[in-house]
Amino acid sequence: MWVGPASGAPAGAKVYSSLQGVPWASLAAGTLVQVAAGTYAGPVTITSQGTASAPIEIQAANAATPPLVTSAFDFQGAAHVRLKGFVVEGSPWGAVVLRRGSHHITVQGNSLRRSYMGVDVSDGAGEALNIEGNVIEDNQTHGLSVAQITTPTAVPSRISANTIRRNGHHGVELRSSRWVVEHNIVSDHGSGIGGATGIHLFSASPTEDSGDDNLIRYNFSFANRDRILHWDGNGIQADQWCDRNVIAYNVVWANDGAGIALFDASSNEVYGNTAHDNAQDTARPASASGEITLSKAASTATNRTTLNKVYNNTLSVKRSGATALTVDNAAAAGNNTLGPNLYAPHPFGTAVLRKGTQYAKTTKEVNSVTGLSGNAVEALSWRDASNPLGHGLALSRAPSKAGLKPTPPDMLGVWPAAGLRYFGAYYTPR
Repeated sequence: MWVGPASGAPAGAKVYSSLQGVPWASLAAGTLVQVAAGTYAGPVTITSQGTASAPIEIQAANAATPPLVTSAFDFQGAAHVRLKGFVVEGSPWGAVVLRRGSHHITVQGNSLRRSYMGVDVSDGAGEALNIEGNVIEDNQTHGLSVAQITTPTAVPSRISANTIRRNGHHGVELRSSRWVVEHNIVSDHGSGIGGATGIHLFSASPTEDSGDDNLIRYNFSFANRDRILHWDGNGIQADQWCDRNVIAYNVVWANDGAGIALFDASSNEVYGNTAHDNAQDTARPASASGEITLSKAASTATNRTTLNKVYNNTLSVKRSGATALTVDNAAAAGNNTLGPNLYAPHPFGTAVLRKGTQYAKTTKEVNSVTGLSGNAVEALSWRDASNPLGHGLALSRAPSKAGLKPTPPDMLGVWPAAGLRYFGAYYTPR
């Protein structure tokens, strides 16, 4: 099926003059909708129902000349549909909206820009939503927002291999559970709204089923800002009541706040990450800043920042007065496992670890404060610290300690094996 000018249409195809003219509700499973280059008014409401073996494909007829949709693609009750190769801008809602039971939807290879939001997953969206390989940029609020508060449990959804940049608030706002967020490049958020973070896990209450059991891995998150409220600007944050998440093999650098922050969050596992030169906002206290931070909300009577495991991370703090791993006074009382981790020596010769009122500068002191052996404080040799996106924050020289042997591959797909070192996002050969 061809939408647009008849020239070049497949033999026997029906031709429609606009996307609104396509009978979306009655398209047969397996239908291919090819859209010619041009500008099309939106919103376009997709209610089509494909099947697992015969999905409905909606795609640009020529990938070199993507169609422009001026408003939104709005998926309502759709199933087994793939949207590929469009430019969508100017929507007063999300450029792509997934809602009302839509499931098994793939949004792939689109440019979603200059709208209120890039992708909006909400209002009863279903399972198996895949948002992959898109460029999501310059939107007023979030690049991608998932407010799928009651999360389907059968098939997880994925946010993968997207470039998400320069959006006004969070890059990814994940108010949901059991999602996989991987291989994304997330940067330069918080230009318009305070309290922004690159990848933000959120729950509105302790009883809400959101912000839990997510897998955040293999992402780059950098240059995220909060120069308005001076609270956040983190690379990745598990916010209040966000529990049992795995945050692993991410590379985070040059953020205003922490590279990775756990705030009033419990039972999260943070391992194999590389965090370098974060805590860049000098308007907030250095004593509360770091590459990885654990802190307690003043609004909660009990300390929820407990049972977190923070290990096998490579941490390199540059800011004067900040420690690489910072656990505030209240969170220090929680039963958190802090190590083993690899620390670069502080460039100002001060402590690399703070746990409440305890500070540690050397390997011996870190082991003493954490109660764990296997930590290391030693000079690090980056492959090319000026090129993190080119994996320049991998180490060119193996550290003296090995770290705990993990099971998954690292950022470059290297599996754990004999002779490797396991600190940071990259396994380091001897």
